[in-house]
Amino acid sequence: MLTSLRVPALAAGLALALPAGLAAQECAVDFTQPTQLFTANIAIQRAAGDPAGEGTPRALRDAARSLQDARRFVGNPVGYAYARAQLAIVWLHRDDTPATMTQADLNLGRDRTTPVDLIGMADSLLRVVESAMPECKDETLRWRQSKPWNDRIAAAYRLINADELDSAQHYLTQAARLDRSSPYLFNARAQIALKRGQQETAVAELDTAIALAAADTALADTRRQMRIQRASIIQEWGGGLEDIAARKAALSRAAREFLALGHESPEHEQTAMFVSVGLDIAMLVQDSVLTLEGLKPMLENPAPYADLALLIGAEVSRMSGNLPNAMTLYQETLKKNPNARDANYFLAYLLIDANRGEEALPLLDRLIEIDPSNGDNYLLKSIVIRNRATAAQTRRDATRDATQRQTLLREIRALTAQADSLGAKESGMPQKVQVIGFERRPEGAKLNGTIENRTQAAKTYTVEMSFLNAAGEVLETLTATTESIAGGATGGFEIIATKPGIVAWRYKALP
Repeated sequence: MLTSLRVPALAAGLALALPAGLAAQECAVDFTQPTQLFTANIAIQRAAGDPAGEGTPRALRDAARSLQDARRFVGNPVGYAYARAQLAIVWLHRDDTPATMTQADLNLGRDRTTPVDLIGMADSLLRVVESAMPECKDETLRWRQSKPWNDRIAAAYRLINADELDSAQHYLTQAARLDRSSPYLFNARAQIALKRGQQETAVAELDTAIALAAADTALADTRRQMRIQRASIIQEWGGGLEDIAARKAALSRAAREFLALGHESPEHEQTAMFVSVGLDIAMLVQDSVLTLEGLKPMLENPAPYADLALLIGAEVSRMSGNLPNAMTLYQETLKKNPNARDANYFLAYLLIDANRGEEALPLLDRLIEIDPSNGDNYLLKSIVIRNRATAAQTRRDATRDATQRQTLLREIRALTAQADSLGAKESGMPQKVQVIGFERRPEGAKLNGTIENRTQAAKTYTVEMSFLNAAGEVLETLTATTESIAGGATGGFEIIATKPGIVAWRYKALP
């Protein structure tokens, strides 16, 4: 979920010094005929060059005097409409201009009391230009999204952040009359709906905002932020639906969005989070097809993905029962981060389970270096060694050669002794260390662990933890001392590292 709203980074005004007909060759509005239009246009452009200037009201009223008699402009209705629209917008550039003025205030007519809605006037007249000359829409958009529009959008965002939603809605309504083509307008509407608890409406408004933002490459990051928020809203809203089918459909949509965000930018620092959330949701709704779809890009081309994203994919595959995929992704994880403890442990476990224990031995040796006071690691290695002894026994039983049988007997005894030693190591450990949480951060990492006191007497423990980069180099070494842990009880410890680039850990074996 987005934590804050971003006021759109739009220009405060427009460079309007040139006659509008000269701003772009493809929009060839004629401002030269009749003479009154030419005169009015010069005055309008002079005012547009300094909208807040002291002489601007007089220049605009002088221009309006030339535009009073509509009968003079029947031969050039587009130029007439465009000039009057620009007149209204330049008036709106001034902070002291009310939204409604009278004809007399504007010098547009004799009736001193007839109100003129400047925003409505500008919009309706620009529509005339855009309908007659569609090639002018890019240029008229610059007028529509100039300071008056920008001021109202920015005010709406400020008011949304202040929880003044009715006032924000008022400014958005005014802005929408000037222009409805900006994603910022619909994003602001989404934020209002979200604050009012109207999550479905917020999603619909974000749908429009995201579609509009897709047309502008400069808004790529803004569009991404809106997509993250939309996925988060759908996840929260969908999870609360009572209808099972509707709930699954909403959550599946959220999962697809998170996965799409992750897979389209595999190298992005948030990819692992998006992939994790998307796959978690897919598993929650028991959508095996979506789960496989979410894993497919990593399986087909793991190279762009960071080790953490690959590790998440491996864990999801393992928990889903797709062990070949899990093994593949654990292997890819270890190519990028050989000291990833869980990747070493679970790949070794799966290899042993697949009767490929010999392949697991290098992993187990590394695992014992990383996590030396966790008896589970010794137990796994003892299984591999005992399986070696069993295989040697099978070979001995199959041969009648006395020399070979004697050689195999010695091998069996040595392997059995090694397996027994590993088993004794596990069972005789006076404590068991387990790292239960490892959170990577842009500046360092947070690690949480537990220590089981397997003796009868209360003890305190000091853990010396080294934090590593992807190459296995130690970036930082810190210690943590537990409180006194009673015999047979378990206590916790926490270590926070501050060096950037940490991706793994290992600790010194406890005595």
